[in-house]
Amino acid sequence: MLAAVVFALMMSLHFMRAAVSNETTIEDVLAIYIYSPLVALGHISIDNSLPVGAYVFRFLYAFGNYLDIAPQPVETILPWVEIPEPTNTYTLMHPFYNDFGLLGVLLQAVSYGFFFSGLYWLSIKQGGLWLVLFSGYSIVLVGQFIGDFLVINLSGNLQFLIYTMVVFLFSREVCYAR
Repeated sequence: MLAAVVFALMMSLHFMRAAVSNETTIEDVLAIYIYSPLVALGHISIDNSLPVGAYVFRFLYAFGNYLDIAPQPVETILPWVEIPEPTNTYTLMHPFYNDFGLLGVLLQAVSYGFFFSGLYWLSIKQGGLWLVLFSGYSIVLVGQFIGDFLVINLSGNLQFLIYTMVVFLFSREVCYAR
């Protein structure tokens, strides 16, 4: 029920934001964001001049660039491709395929599977911090058909982890009388 309400709200906001003369339908929007990323992934050309793991290790390149010991990190906004509508969403597999080929996709699938399975198991068994972390990182699972939100946005994900841990470390348990 909540998912339907959120979806309806998202579509309403999208069409309110669009121009009045825009003839885009809900089906067009869904086609662009659900079907096009996998097709767009097939249109990617791999740039061999990029450093090793340019997308997967982008956080490390950005940090190294800040310290002037690494090259400029790659842009996270990818180029537009026509498929036939313009899109720049390439699925979760893009950074791993671009950097390491099919082996990268396999390793990404296995590591994400272990990571999210473990986080889910801990959230069910222990709750608390683990439940909040799983809830916060679940956007990665929901948005995986659009792009990678875990590794490419590692800085934001680490900040979420740190802030969540600070809240749980400095909060106290409250017992309510019945």
